Amino acid sequence: MPDVGRSPLAGKRVVITRAFAQSSELGELLTASGAIAIVFPLVAYVPPHDFAPLDRALGQLAEFDWLIFTSENTVRAIGDRIKELQISVSGDGSPRQIACVGPTTARAAEAAGFGVTRTAKNHSGVGLAAELGDSVRNQRVFLPRSDRANRDLPVALTRNGAKVEEVVAYRTIPPPDFDENVRTQIAASEFDAIVFFSPTAVEHFVEMFGVERLRVAGCERGIVSIGPITGAALEKSGVSGFITSDETNSKAAVHALELCSAQFGQHSSMGANRG
Repeated sequence: MPDVGRSPLAGKRVVITRAFAQSSELGELLTASGAIAIVFPLVAYVPPHDFAPLDRALGQLAEFDWLIFTSENTVRAIGDRIKELQISVSGDGSPRQIACVGPTTARAAEAAGFGVTRTAKNHSGVGLAAELGDSVRNQRVFLPRSDRANRDLPVALTRNGAKVEEVVAYRTIPPPDFDENVRTQIAASEFDAIVFFSPTAVEHFVEMFGVERLRVAGCERGIVSIGPITGAALEKSGVSGFITSDETNSKAAVHALELCSAQFGQHSSMGANRG
């Protein structure tokens, strides 16, 4: 068991903006460190408005040269739909190559029955595209994603000569309901740190609390961005003083929180990894 009393996170109130279903591991790690985990989802995931484009692509799954998974959410959405349609992903029923943006997504894909052949070392979509390079030239690439996904990956793949078929596998929306007491606490800045896992979560925070509240949090509280794309969304909102974790797993998030723990409640710089 960790020495809670010596943890820099002991007693700190940390807001997790991820969906409830994805927050348990991080919440447990924070609790083990003596922190108080406050789960306040700023995103929810729902099916696409129209399944037809997705179903059509899944029906031709074996005809693609590549299938690229960019997140656990995508794996879950595709896995659920494949079960619904009773499509096989074993042997000749799946693309020749399956790539994932990072080890967490790769583990989810393997658990769902997909044989992963490539995992990005850079843990990002653009990083994966750079690593794939000319290997996707003239190749058919199936790219199922969120309706709010960043455009950088398909653009990079197309630049590499790939024939990309991008399809909405699920939609990312603001949560349909939330804990009003927690919302009031966040509005009053009654927390020590907040973790953002996606640009959409940043956008929904601004919609709910206003951009000035986000900027104040950047000055007076600890903010952790999971991934550079999320960091870019924070910068676009005028936020500074945040820590960016290039890795997307829960342990990396805790480490990033530990790095900025000395800055909770202060306005100062943490160096190269600081936004």
